[in-house]
Amino acid sequence: MASYYLSIQGSSVPSEQAFSMAAYVITKIRCNLKPESARA
Repeated sequence: MASYYLSIQGSSVPSEQAFSMAAYVITKIRCNLKPESARA
């Protein structure tokens, strides 16, 4: 039972990091990106 709950937490961390990094790239460094590159 513990492995079921721990696996849920462990699998959610990479997605949170990915969304955090995407927000950083789009907002913080967007002045260095062309509009075509930012649209994905």
